[in-house]
Amino acid sequence: MEQAEGISYRRMLISGDGPIDDAAAGPDAADASIRAKIEASRRELLDLGMRNPLLNHRTLAAKGVDVVGESVAQVFQTLVIDGRPMFFLTGPEDAAGDDDAGENGAGGDAGGDNPYARPAAANQSDRNLQTGEPAANLQKRLLNTFRDANTSIQETGVNTLFLALGMLRWYEADASGRARNAPLVLVPVRLERTGARERFTIEYTGDELGVNLSLLEKIRGDFGIALPGQNVLATEDADSDAASYIDEVAEVVRQSAPPRWAVAPDWISLGFFSFNKLLMYLDLAHPAIEDNAILGSLFGDGFREPPSGIGDGDHLDDHLSPQDTYHVLDADSSQSLAIHDATGGRNLVIQGPPGTGKSQTITNIIAEAVGRGQRVLFVSEKMAALEVVKRRLDSIGLGGACLELHSHKTNKRQTLEELARTLDRQDPDAPPPLDLDDLARTRHRLNEYSQAVNTPVGASGVTPHDAFGEMLRLAETGPNNPVNWQQFTGIHEWSGDDFRRKREVVDELRQRLERTGVPAQHPFYGCRRRALLPAAQGQLREKIEAAARALAALASASESLAAGLSFPAPEDAAGLDSLLTGARLADGARITILPSPLASRPAADVRRMAHEYAPEIVGLLTGQ
Repeated sequence: MEQAEGISYRRMLISGDGPIDDAAAGPDAADASIRAKIEASRRELLDLGMRNPLLNHRTLAAKGVDVVGESVAQVFQTLVIDGRPMFFLTGPEDAAGDDDAGENGAGGDAGGDNPYARPAAANQSDRNLQTGEPAANLQKRLLNTFRDANTSIQETGVNTLFLALGMLRWYEADASGRARNAPLVLVPVRLERTGARERFTIEYTGDELGVNLSLLEKIRGDFGIALPGQNVLATEDADSDAASYIDEVAEVVRQSAPPRWAVAPDWISLGFFSFNKLLMYLDLAHPAIEDNAILGSLFGDGFREPPSGIGDGDHLDDHLSPQDTYHVLDADSSQSLAIHDATGGRNLVIQGPPGTGKSQTITNIIAEAVGRGQRVLFVSEKMAALEVVKRRLDSIGLGGACLELHSHKTNKRQTLEELARTLDRQDPDAPPPLDLDDLARTRHRLNEYSQAVNTPVGASGVTPHDAFGEMLRLAETGPNNPVNWQQFTGIHEWSGDDFRRKREVVDELRQRLERTGVPAQHPFYGCRRRALLPAAQGQLREKIEAAARALAALASASESLAAGLSFPAPEDAAGLDSLLTGARLADGARITILPSPLASRPAADVRRMAHEYAPEIVGLLTGQ
C-alpha cells in the first residue's frame, strides 16, 4: 500500500543544537549541567510565588470553608484513620439546638429548615465540623466548592480539593508587616450529598496524604530552614499522623525560624490546592533520572534521531507484513508509518487537527506494544483523551491490560485489587486464527490492481485511473453527447506530446465555438468560400444590399397580392408558392372556377391583380 498524499499527520523529529560547550568540556561537566537544569525545572514545578495558595492561603469569597473549634488529631482520626464521613455545622449564632439530633447532626427538625444546625451534644469527638458560616452562606459555599471540584476532575482527571490541617504563619522578611499562611498537611477529600435538598458531607478519597512540598522548598531555599520532609504520611502507623507531623514542624519553627513565625496546630480549612505537578517534582528527584537518555537529550545536546527505515515515497506493504503487525483498528498510510516509527523506538512528534485519528493511532501503538510483550505509559493532561483511548481498548478486548495510575479513580487499595484481578484473570477464549498468508495474498492482489490503474498507458502519460475519471465526467454531460472513441484511430499509440497537442486543438475549437455559436445556426452556414479578400468584400456588400432591397420589395409585393386576392400574407416560401399558384389560376383566361378566396371577387379585378403582381414576384425570385 503506497503512502497516501495529503496525509493527516506530519512527522517531526525532535531536534536541537544544545549546549555544545558543556559536551566539549567533558562528560562530568555535561552531567553537572544536566543535573543543574533538572533541579531548576523541579523548582519551577513547585510554583514558589505568592499567588500559590500552598504558600499564601486565603479563604476565597465564594468557595471553600474554614473550620473552627475542632481538633486536628480528632478530625484526622475520624476522617482518615477510621474512614468515616464528617458533617458541617453552621456558626453558633446561626444554630438552633435540638435534643433529638443524633451523632451526625442530621436528626429530627434541628434548626427548622437548616440542615447544618448544630446538635445540642456537638463536641470535638463527634463527626461534626464546626464552621463560622450562617446556614444559607454555608450551603452556597459548599455548592460552589462541589461544582468546581467536579469540573476539575472532569477536565483534568485530578482532584484539587483538600482539607488542609495545621498552618504555618510566616513572613517573607523581618521587616514585612504582612503575614503569610501556609498549610502543613493536605488530605484529599470529596464532597458528597444524596439529593439536591440534602446537606453535604466530606469524605477522605483514599489517595496519598501529602505535606506541603512547595513550603518545604520555599523555606529551605530562602531561609535555610529544613522542615520535616517526609513525602507521604503513613496512615497505617498511628505515630505518623497529622498531629505528630505538625508538632515536629512546630518544634523546628520554635528553634530555627524568625521570632514572629508560629504554627497553628488546630487550623483546618477546606480549599483548592493544585498538585498536578507534584508527582513530576518527586520523580525528577530520583537518582537514576540523570541516566535517562531522553532527558539527557532534552537538557543536553538535543535529539539526533536516525532516519526512518521507510521513506516518504516507499510502499509500506513492502516493509510491513501481516504476520508482524498488530493493528487492531483501521490505519491509513500516514498512521501506519507513525505506528512503525513509534514501535521502532524513534522519538517523534505526531501532529494532526481534531478528528484525524490521533487516539486511533495511539490505540494501535499500544496494541502493537502489547503484542510484542512491551509496556506502555500513556500520559495526557486532559482526562478526556485518556478516556477515549481506554474506551477503544475496552471495545477490542484490551481494556483488561490497562492499569490506571495517578487518577482520581485510584488509590492504593484499588490499585492492589486491580493488580490482583489482572494476575488472577483467565485468558478469554481466543478467536479462530486468521489465515495471514491468505491476507497477504489478497493485499498483494489489491496492490497489483492499484499499481496497474495508476501506470500510464504506453507513452501517453495517461493512467487508466485518469482515463476512467474523464469518461465518467463526460458521461455526466448527458446521453445527447456520446463520445465515439473509434473515431480516434491509433489513440493507443499517442504519446504524451501527441495527446497534449491534440488537446490544445480541441481547446482552441471549443473557444471558437463559444464565440461563434452553433455552426448550423450561423448566417454563413453552407458557404464554401474559404477566403474573403478586401476587394471581394465590397462586391459582396453590394450584392447583400441589393438582396436586401429585393427582399423588401418581394415582401411588399406579396403582401399586396395577397390582400388583393383575399389570401393571407405568406410567412415562408411554401406560403409564397401557394399565393403564386392562386395568382396564376386567376390570370388564366380559361379559368372558370376559382378557389374559394377568389370566388367573392369580380373576375376582372382578380385577373388584373394577378397579371400585375405575379410577374414581379417571379422576377424578384429569379433575379430577372
